[in-house]
Formats: sequence, structure tokens, C-alpha cells
Amino acid sequence: MDAACLRLVDYAPMFEAFVESTNAESLRRAACSRFKRKAVAAAERPEGNSTSLLRRAPGDARVAAVAKMLDSFPGYARSESQKRFHRAFIGACLPHIYGSEDFERVRARVLEEHGLDKVQYEVNSFFNTQIVFYDDSL
Repeated sequence: MDAACLRLVDYAPMFEAFVESTNAESLRRAACSRFKRKAVAAAERPEGNSTSLLRRAPGDARVAAVAKMLDSFPGYARSESQKRFHRAFIGACLPHIYGSEDFERVRARVLEEHGLDKVQYEVNSFFNTQIVFYDDSL
């Protein structure tokens, strides 16, 4: 494959814009609400409270939004290998999605919810692709 055909795509600016828009939307909704949601009230309770495992963080909404966005392309269904890669990539990005302080506070719950023992920062992917060879002599 010719190196001129390959392009590197930097997703960092798109991801940062997504996080900023999600934060802005969360702040806007919070300003409009007079009542606290259960998750917010539970998060404000002292650490020693038995409901500390139920505490939610803004990263939970971000992870849900990413998952919803990945499934929202009309006329397109992700393959199982794409779903595995996306789950692994989200798992590798969890500390960045939650932010370092929030992630350390909810680490055990988040890792359990995502079925992880620890954060694996490298993502390996093996895609099953079909290779078709054409015979021009026919």
C-alpha cells in the first residue's frame, strides 16, 4: 500500500469538543432544575454512607452518550469486532472520560460496571476481514 494513501486522523479535538459540549449541557440542565436528582443527592452524602457505591459522576453520562452515539448511525450496524474494539477503547479512556479526581472516587464501581479488573491503556484489535482476490484473466 502506498504511504501517500494513508492519512492520520487526530480524534483528540473532536473528543475534547464532545466533552465540552456534554459538560455545558449538564451545567445548563442543572441551572434549570430546582430539584436534585437522586444521583446528585447521593453524591453529596459523606463517604462513609452505605450509598457511596451508588454515587454517580458526570463521566457516567459521557460514557452513555458515547455508546448512544456509536449506535445512532442510520442504516449502519456495528460488527461484533467493532463493538469489542469500542468497548476496549472506552475502557482504556475511562480515566480521561471521568477526569482524574472523579475516576479515582468511583474507580471500583466503574471498573465493575465495565467488567474490568484494571484500566488497560493499550487496545489491541484483530478484525476479521474478508479478502477477495480477482482474476483479471477470466
